[in-house]
Amino acid sequence: MKGRDVMEEGALMAAQEGSKERLPQVFFWNDNFATGFEVIDRQHRGLVELVNRLPALSAGLPGAPDLAELLSEQRSYVAVHFATEEGLWERLPHAGPLAPLLSLHEEEHRDFARKVAGMGRSMGPGEVGEIVLS
Repeated sequence: MKGRDVMEEGALMAAQEGSKERLPQVFFWNDNFATGFEVIDRQHRGLVELVNRLPALSAGLPGAPDLAELLSEQRSYVAVHFATEEGLWERLPHAGPLAPLLSLHEEEHRDFARKVAGMGRSMGPGEVGEIVLS
């Protein structure tokens, strides 16, 4: 298994581990989000699992994750996912009709990564949830 695959699998397992408790969900995965790339879809489901751990944290429910731990998992997971997705993009032609879409999506990655990097520094769990869902 390659290094990135090991990291991805570890991050997915951590996200799924946290979802074993029956905590409220704010984002539900469905097949409309499927990309057709198994690795990307698996990672997207892992991101959904991480996002869905935020409400329990902000509500102080039993079984809720620690804020610092959850944010660390999210930062790691986002970095792995973006690297994987952008690696797939490198195989696509960057000219023609896909070019603007790839550029826009890459900027969305950068924006989300900046938000995730800044989470927890000066905000509470409720505010973290608002950023993730925006």
